[in-house]
Amino acid sequence: MKSISIPTLLIIAALMLSPALASQEAGDLGTCMTDSLTWKERKQLAIWVYFAMSAHPEIQPYASVSEEQQDATDRFIGKLITRLMVEDCPAQASAAMPSARRSSSSAPSPSRSS
Repeated sequence: MKSISIPTLLIIAALMLSPALASQEAGDLGTCMTDSLTWKERKQLAIWVYFAMSAHPEIQPYASVSEEQQDATDRFIGKLITRLMVEDCPAQASAAMPSARRSSSSAPSPSRSS
């Protein structure tokens, strides 16, 4: 079975921000997010994905994840995503948001009053 890499998962997550899954803006956000991750963060992200999969009823009997481990990992990932969107990739995140694209494309152009 072929495994999915962490950067691929982040790109998929970034693409899900937009109804137009193939938008250039979402791709740019995914690239920025993956380029901004450290190896420690990639490892922690893989752990978070594993914990999420281990919560599935068919897999749960084979995994032992404590509530404290799950909470700590959830907090780390929450801070990580916030940092990526706010500090590392704010321009790309703003451009990838459907509301930002809609408001910029439907905003009236400034007119001059005489």
